[in-house]
Amino acid sequence: MQRPPSRNLDPLLRAATEAGTPVRLFLGDGGKGFVSAVLGMDDGRLLLAPVRPAHGNVVLERLMGPVRLELMISGMPHGATTKVCAVTSEGVLVALPAELERIQRRRYFRMRAPAGTTARVELTDGVRVRELLDISGGGCAFVAQSGDDELADGVAVAQVQFPLGDERRFVGQGIVRRASRRDGAWGRESVMGIEFVGLPARERYQLIAWVTEQERAELRARSLSTTRLVADVMVLLHDEENLVRMRRGAGLSPRSVRVVVFDDELSMTPGATHPQLELRVAGDQLFRSSARIERLDAVNGASIATLAFIELAADARQRLLDILRR
Repeated sequence: MQRPPSRNLDPLLRAATEAGTPVRLFLGDGGKGFVSAVLGMDDGRLLLAPVRPAHGNVVLERLMGPVRLELMISGMPHGATTKVCAVTSEGVLVALPAELERIQRRRYFRMRAPAGTTARVELTDGVRVRELLDISGGGCAFVAQSGDDELADGVAVAQVQFPLGDERRFVGQGIVRRASRRDGAWGRESVMGIEFVGLPARERYQLIAWVTEQERAELRARSLSTTRLVADVMVLLHDEENLVRMRRGAGLSPRSVRVVVFDDELSMTPGATHPQLELRVAGDQLFRSSARIERLDAVNGASIATLAFIELAADARQRLLDILRR
């Protein structure tokens, strides 16, 4: 088995290839998650620990085909879709998810620059100010404008500057690299790249650390924006007639909860508002809130309603986030 790189600079790829990283496998939307862990890489594929009967008595043949992985990164779950290639006595071999495969081909992880971030590019013929597309420890890229046609591959950049958050700025030298044309918001556009050269090791490390931290923040936000299955979630719907309908939660996110809808519940339609929803986890009341039905979905022959919380108090939202982080 190939040993994964011990110090890969991208947090997602490092976690996905580091032995011991906790993993859950989902066989479909709303399906049960089976516990596993990363064992390493084998011929470019991820090797996961065997899914044993104690984890749900799963029929191994059912694992063949598409699955959803949930990797724990810095204590937060990150989902990726892939497929099972083989199930052996050593474990479960899955294809490297497309997102991870793209990261693996890069020497440095690239992050999309925050909207409106501009770079000051100083060349021998003057200074250009361009909006950045992405940033990495090895360089940055921007969309070429009129007057950039003469920037051939290899042209020296005397200085490039751009902000790192609100308090710091990156300053370095580089070489122009021309990328192929691509489809952009305004049609075909040419993307120009700058490769950083002569960058002191300390400054490159600080840049990589900043990019990595932005990626971690994005992963945390992305993982908390998706619906997760949380054990022992109960939803109580209090009607105006003081009637209470109890439902087991079918998925939970920071802004909504999913519940099963029965055929005779005519009031459970998209757009309908419920004056009071009570959310309980493991028998404890988490909060009460009004709620609005955002959508109805058919899942395995059942109707599932997504109830969005309305005007959720800050302390209640924090308690909800604490539950989702467990």
